[in-house]
Amino acid sequence: MVEFTKLANVSEKMIENLLERVDRTTFATALQGANARLIDRVLGKRSPEQIERVLEDIQEHQVSDLAEIREAQRKVAEITEELEAAGIPVWAPLDPR
Repeated sequence: MVEFTKLANVSEKMIENLLERVDRTTFATALQGANARLIDRVLGKRSPEQIERVLEDIQEHQVSDLAEIREAQRKVAEITEELEAAGIPVWAPLDPR
């Protein structure tokens, strides 16, 4: 299974697909337990409107139960695997620097 913490390294196409396929509440809950690198990666190439929507979703769906956050992260990882099985490239190309 794909680890949620590794999603900071997924392809841009995968991020776009996750934003489309994952329920907004689930995604917002999962991001509450994410590190800054993953949040930056998710928001990085979004429009200002999309960024605002994701941040509002996180704010509106604050969760203090770690088990609920982990369950949301598991669901996002599961959808990542489904998308990979459908042929969506998972991992971003390595930076040649």
